Amino acid sequence: MNSCRRFLIAAVVMLLAACAGLQPAPADPARAAVDRLFSRLQQDLRADNWSRIDWAFSPDARDMYSIRNSREERWVDFQTVDVNLMPGRILERDGLINVQVRWNRAVRNRNGQFIKSNGTAEVILEKYRNEYRIRQILGDRFF
Repeated sequence: MNSCRRFLIAAVVMLLAACAGLQPAPADPARAAVDRLFSRLQQDLRADNWSRIDWAFSPDARDMYSIRNSREERWVDFQTVDVNLMPGRILERDGLINVQVRWNRAVRNRNGQFIKSNGTAEVILEKYRNEYRIRQILGDRFF
């Protein structure tokens, strides 16, 4: 029993010594910025508040995505019930960030029927006034 107790104490000491050197990885600033952007955009899309969504786009892209107004007219019969934006792979190059985003959305039409959709988009972000903004969306659009 004495040798069993020594073995147990030695195992616990080795385990504690091995774990003492583990530290969480430092936070990636690009990942944190992307997560903040898509979290806020997701909240605004869920609120179906299209007047607040413009902030997510860089000034150059706002003109490109002025389809928002036609989208509002076209989708006036639909109410967003839920939307999930899941940013994945992030690549940085020349001051731009390329983010792969998986998304799914559910809307309810005027008759109360739910329409679900999902897709994948490549979103190009650029830095504007110390924050990243959407410059371009390639692939399936989530709005």
